[in-house]
Amino acid sequence: MEASLWDGRPIEDPEGTWSFTCRSILSRKTGLHAFARILMPISTDPAAIYHAASSIADNVDFTSGHGGLTFTYDASREADAFDLIYAKTRRYWGPDIEDMNDTLPLMKKSIKGVGWVTMLGRAFEGASSLEGNLAAPAVRDDVRLDLRKRGFVLVAGSKPIAGDQNRREPLDPYIAIAQAFEPAIVTRHPDFPGERFIEEGNTLGWIRRFVDPDGWH
Repeated sequence: MEASLWDGRPIEDPEGTWSFTCRSILSRKTGLHAFARILMPISTDPAAIYHAASSIADNVDFTSGHGGLTFTYDASREADAFDLIYAKTRRYWGPDIEDMNDTLPLMKKSIKGVGWVTMLGRAFEGASSLEGNLAAPAVRDDVRLDLRKRGFVLVAGSKPIAGDQNRREPLDPYIAIAQAFEPAIVTRHPDFPGERFIEEGNTLGWIRRFVDPDGWH
């Protein structure tokens, strides 16, 4: 099942595009899984991302979530897109990658790493066991921890960053949050599409790049 709204602008529009998608999949093995995704132009005020995340965390039972920069792509050219994305991710660590068909079934008991915004819902099976871990990153000046009605929202720094490794852009708040969430971050994941992730066997290395930075360098 799927419901979506879109402003009609193509993915390559230099002004960016707005869209909202809510979709569910039914697996014979793991049951029903659903997600909501909001895409915004890169020029959007980061406050809008935080506002969306905190509103969801106040009003919706959720398991986990992420917000910030992301690599988007034309689904009809998925394999080629992921080969290009692979090259970008080696330099830019900040943006997310989305492959919902393989990731979503794993999210009841795990989370997919961290982003600029990382959300943990009370509906997540291991939420209570992680609450004590959140104290460590919360004492940092560059990490914001908000307790909302239906879960937690953590924010790494004042705005999303690309994490450009050529310019040594600091990722300390991302790493601090990832270490707090490490027990819940996936330890297995199918390969992302395209030849590069498969040949290099690096899908899990990317997912856990803030937990084990040396594994992604």
